[in-house]
Amino acid sequence: MVGETYAQLQQWGAAERSVLAALAAAPRHAHTHLTYAKLLARNSSRALEAEMWFKRAMTLAPEDPFVRDQFGLFLRDQHRSNEAAEQLTEAARLAPRDAARATAAARALRDARRCRAAERWYAKAAELNPQKGPEGKRPKGRPHTRWKDDIRETTDPHWMQKTEDRTKWNSLEKTFTRRGVLVTSNI
Repeated sequence: MVGETYAQLQQWGAAERSVLAALAAAPRHAHTHLTYAKLLARNSSRALEAEMWFKRAMTLAPEDPFVRDQFGLFLRDQHRSNEAAEQLTEAARLAPRDAARATAAARALRDARRCRAAERWYAKAAELNPQKGPEGKRPKGRPHTRWKDDIRETTDPHWMQKTEDRTKWNSLEKTFTRRGVLVTSNI
């Protein structure tokens, strides 16, 4: 879309005019509504207007996880943790095989202080993101361990309760690098 190109060039007026023209041409296109909402959201004085456009996009595409995801990120930026958690969790439910969305839902739930639900989504993300070789090929040697197994091995059997202590969990997340291999242990 031309409006997105103008936005990347930081030509905000031209971007807004272009997106509004696209909306006039295709008023039922949810992703155009999202583009306009994101364009408005960059200006804090237009946050309410941006929220209205996000909601219109959700009305047009209620089963689209991308729409929920983008609205959830907007709400998170507005410091509305509970509402962001609801939208990001719904995005993860609509895309049940997407590990990144499951992780985003877990983080949003943790930010909203809903630790039990966050634990479930972190577990789901770990299930969805096992370390494995290329599709259709069995790697030589010992099978790769899963991220969940690495955490369980280096911490204790109750590692999921660590999500309740936000600073400890953040430090644990930062220790896992290079595709889930533990570099140091802070627990």
